[in-house]
Amino acid sequence: MSTGTQTFTFKPALLKAKKSYFVGNDTIELANKDGIDTIIRLEDITRLRYADSTVRESQFRRLYICIGETEVIRIGITTGVDATAQKDKDLHTFYKLLLKITKNVNRIQPKLFVTLGETSRVNWVYFSIGALTVVGAGGIFIGAYLSGVSDQKMMNTLFPIIGMAGFGAYICFMARPWVKRTEFNLTKFRTVIEKLLEA
Repeated sequence: MSTGTQTFTFKPALLKAKKSYFVGNDTIELANKDGIDTIIRLEDITRLRYADSTVRESQFRRLYICIGETEVIRIGITTGVDATAQKDKDLHTFYKLLLKITKNVNRIQPKLFVTLGETSRVNWVYFSIGALTVVGAGGIFIGAYLSGVSDQKMMNTLFPIIGMAGFGAYICFMARPWVKRTEFNLTKFRTVIEKLLEA
């Protein structure tokens, strides 16, 4: 391990074992199950991306560390939607890890930015799901109409179909894979994480 290394250990999810990350002045090390650590040199990092998404009662927070054009290391944690850094020790440690990483990266690569949101590929998947939901809602409506169901039955199914189409349209709008995502410089991103630590 490099000089001045600080260790961060937390459970990435409720049913997963604890993971340890070692952040030094110029490296990040991840202890793997096979006993061979993954070592990231801060000077080799080409991009950073932070994504925060919610599915039902779970919230997924992830920092993607890109090295070159293809290699991506993911550091993430899954908690309940009501978890905060003040209530959840693992989430608190996760945010502290992000602060340490971005502080050290900023020292070595001050011009690097953090992109907020999912990757374009993931957003295209979400957009496709939303579009299929809208098309499916339209298909149900047309199928019901062509089958000659009564006006009363059509009215009874109209609101669920509109709800389904609206949900699909909302997913499409939130994904919008062609939209350029917000970028923060590392100093601004650290300010956001510091506020989350206080929440």
